[in-house]
Amino acid sequence: MNLNTIKRIAYASSVMLALLATPGLIVVDHFVSDDNQVHVKALLYFLLVAGSVVLIVVHEFSKQRIKRVNSELESKLFKQNVQQIVVSQLVRLNERKTDLIKENTYSLYLHPRDFPYCYNVHQYLREICGSMESVVSEVISANINNIDVSLIYRYLDDANDSDWKWIVGRSGLSGGAELKRFIEDPSTLYFNLINGRCDNPIFCNDKSTSSLYAPGRRDRLFGCQGSYFAINLECRNASSVLVEAVLLLSTYGINFVSMDGDSVNVGSFKFILQHVVIPPFVSLLQTEFAALYMRHNWDDVKRVNLS
Repeated sequence: MNLNTIKRIAYASSVMLALLATPGLIVVDHFVSDDNQVHVKALLYFLLVAGSVVLIVVHEFSKQRIKRVNSELESKLFKQNVQQIVVSQLVRLNERKTDLIKENTYSLYLHPRDFPYCYNVHQYLREICGSMESVVSEVISANINNIDVSLIYRYLDDANDSDWKWIVGRSGLSGGAELKRFIEDPSTLYFNLINGRCDNPIFCNDKSTSSLYAPGRRDRLFGCQGSYFAINLECRNASSVLVEAVLLLSTYGINFVSMDGDSVNVGSFKFILQHVVIPPFVSLLQTEFAALYMRHNWDDVKRVNLS
């Protein structure tokens, strides 16, 4: 049953209810006034009341159905809008990568940081994170300065260089704390996520209530009001994990969903974030992690002489 049909039913039931109520009672009282017809009058009154009850039920059911259909429509439109925002940012990222490569076409000279991919992988990873910030700020109608994306990574198969490194952001870090020590602190979200002690990914609309999130200096500036989403990522081939990473999306002074919102709104946003917003960016990040791994091991790559 479509929305227009439901609206017509609601309108018709309200009109019939208006006719059956006071006008119906007046008609019965006027035309059935003989004392000998008291039973008929009582029966008609009963039928009017019963009919009114049925119409009230139909009317209320129609109103609830209209409300539910409108809610579903709003949710669908919101999802479509988010998808358009994400696609727009993905197109911009592709154009930006093209620009980074074209910058080296003028002199045909590659800076060591751009070798061998003709662009700076670290710089492009930072731009991916910046695009995520832009998408989330637009989706929740917040200032981009209140949103931060942190990304750290390490090479698992390199015993000489397996320490965690920053790509961008320090939203989960307090002051000037050393990353290695911070990662090894059991009270931090990073530690619990990396060591499989919490859900992966993990979503929290109110970080002030989270026992896994260690507030940083920026959190304290906003009274710990905010939300976070974190995920432990892997870039791997068929035999081993090449790069491990942690992506943390955090807000300050604003929540993903208003604290006045109900659990349905929170659940709906969580679904949108995990299944619409994040996956395309994760795919891009894994591609660049593979490039980082190859660049990291470039000295060991066996070249084929095509001359």
